[in-house]
Amino acid sequence: MPREEFTRDKHAQMVIDALNDLDSVCQHPPVDQEYINQSDINDLEGITSESLSEIPMFEDLTHAGIGSTRAPLAGPQVKLKLNERYDIVTKDENRKVSGSAYKIERQRAYHHGTMLLHSRLDILGALLHRDISRLGVIEGRGVASVKSPVTNIGCHEEVFMSAVVKAFQVSYYSDANDEHGWSSTEPVAVIDEKTALPQSIIDDAEIMKTWEWQFGQTPEFTHRISHPETDISTEFIVNRGRITKSKGVSARVEGLRYCSEDLYPHFSEQSWILGAIDGFSGNIPPGMTIS
Repeated sequence: MPREEFTRDKHAQMVIDALNDLDSVCQHPPVDQEYINQSDINDLEGITSESLSEIPMFEDLTHAGIGSTRAPLAGPQVKLKLNERYDIVTKDENRKVSGSAYKIERQRAYHHGTMLLHSRLDILGALLHRDISRLGVIEGRGVASVKSPVTNIGCHEEVFMSAVVKAFQVSYYSDANDEHGWSSTEPVAVIDEKTALPQSIIDDAEIMKTWEWQFGQTPEFTHRISHPETDISTEFIVNRGRITKSKGVSARVEGLRYCSEDLYPHFSEQSWILGAIDGFSGNIPPGMTIS
């Protein structure tokens, strides 16, 4: 959206209101099944006529019990609110169910959000746990993460998606003359793994797989690593994915990429350093050959 119209709470609150208006059991997603059709999305930029046939419309989602079958689907099992950090949390227990990320540019603002519907929270907890004794301590100038207790809202994904779509329609495309309260002329498309994407998006996805895109723009940080069984420690200062300064090591590594592929020749006998950097397990890194 335009930067001057952006606030951190607007769309999070929109999602909260949409979900809090739902019952814990829904006969079908709260969207009129006839308000969207194939012709509505013919003008979507970058999507070809061939790819249109791959995009499932809400009226076609009968596999989820939507449409003519009207099978009961789970709505949200909790009521929600927005906390002081602009996270969506449960109203009663303040358990986090959604987090947000923002990108603010000169003229535009983007809001990316998540929602825990019915995730495996035990696996989530294990993935988020960081063993400092093995992985070391990282300090940077970015916004520090804050650990929060989490939970699921227990809502069926089709119910959730449809409720959010309707909320955006009502907010941005409201038509007072329309009996539903929103315009039927605005396009809505659901993009999933079966959708045929434009080549430009595929090309961008390939770029995003490169080391330069993933790590080459990382803001400066300091990584302190200690040997798990001795008092030996090292320190690396890294900017834009490359080492700018090091302490506690004799090798000259300044200028190298901060990855085991570049550092293996210098620390092949010190796997505890490489393991803390990127999970090196003792095998020769990809792309590395030993003569």
